[in-house]
Amino acid sequence: MITYMPLSQWPAPLVPMHPPFSHLDAILWLPLSDGELMLAAHYYPLAVRLDGAAPVIGALIRRSMMVRSLIGPNGRWSGAYTPISLRCFPMRMSGELTSDPLADLEIARIAPGPVKPAGFKLKDEAGQPSKELLSLYEGLQALRQGQDRLAAALDLLLVANVLVPINDPEAVAGSPAFYTVDRQRFSRASNHTLEAMTRHAFTSIDLVTVLTFSQAQLRPDLRPRPEVVTAAINAPVSSEQSYGFEAILPWLDTSELFPVAWAADPAAWAAGAPTKASAEVATGN
Repeated sequence: MITYMPLSQWPAPLVPMHPPFSHLDAILWLPLSDGELMLAAHYYPLAVRLDGAAPVIGALIRRSMMVRSLIGPNGRWSGAYTPISLRCFPMRMSGELTSDPLADLEIARIAPGPVKPAGFKLKDEAGQPSKELLSLYEGLQALRQGQDRLAAALDLLLVANVLVPINDPEAVAGSPAFYTVDRQRFSRASNHTLEAMTRHAFTSIDLVTVLTFSQAQLRPDLRPRPEVVTAAINAPVSSEQSYGFEAILPWLDTSELFPVAWAADPAAWAAGAPTKASAEVATGN
């Protein structure tokens, strides 16, 4: 696991910027901003962490948990989309913010590799943060602000009890747990739950969508299985108390991320794949 130190304590005048694939197995997971979710869901299995002050959504990048490698046969990066946090690696935001990059940033402690990484100056000739550092700082600020905007919607997923842990066969004591959406649990949500989740915004539904969609990038044996649904969740609910997930389907926008096939067939959505008939609706055949 990678450890970090305050950037203000960095002893050298240059900051090394390592290639994005230098330490993937040690990084494991990357936080995402709200503006990155739709694109990242096409290339990474998204997951929620609950071990901080607030839940945070991000991308799993551990090779053993993904259906494909992020490094191509030629050794080059093949992740298609590179998240902000990986573009800014080896730096990240600290817990408290003061608007001073040197005080707000931390840098990873990384052993030197065989190839000398590119870098930039920490300070300019006047002793102030360099332009390169300020640019990186702005990117990490945007990432933090996006995470803050998602925190309340992630809380709603916790309250609705639709998050389940991802089975990590390589987890060790003290390592963080990663969570995703259980489709069966969500498809059985009562109308009161759905109303509460969408009363002020649809962000929580957007999160359910991207988490579910991105499960296609997760190794099949690690995806949530139907047996995680408990008897209490399977219990029938009075029609006066629940419409089910299909009650909000007419209000959902369809796109490549959320295909019309799912909106046409709620049962297929809960199962994780559109039926043949629904697929025909989606394609117009």
